[in-house]
Amino acid sequence: RIAIAPFTAENVPKKLSIKVSDTIAKQLSLIKGKKRVINYRYGRQQSEKMVLGSVMQLGASYMINAKVVRVKDSKIIYYTSETIDSKEKIDAACRKISQKIAAQVK
Repeated sequence: RIAIAPFTAENVPKKLSIKVSDTIAKQLSLIKGKKRVINYRYGRQQSEKMVLGSVMQLGASYMINAKVVRVKDSKIIYYTSETIDSKEKIDAACRKISQKIAAQVK
């Protein structure tokens, strides 16, 4: 199982970072199955892996960083990032990040 922790916000409203982590959790649930994905905003359960991330604004661009960490030893097992030039592209970037995570993390 994989858990998604609320992403941190840097130079963006916290509401936006929560939207990003929720969207990634939803997309991973669609790919991996609801029983394999836990959104930590709605309760904590045991998981082997956790997705941690951040959303930041750099001028007119936004950067979403996500890393998958193995819970038992805190080892980063996968990292990905997407940079987009407008807020309207955030959902597409979240889908892309979710697909990358699903493909790399078994």
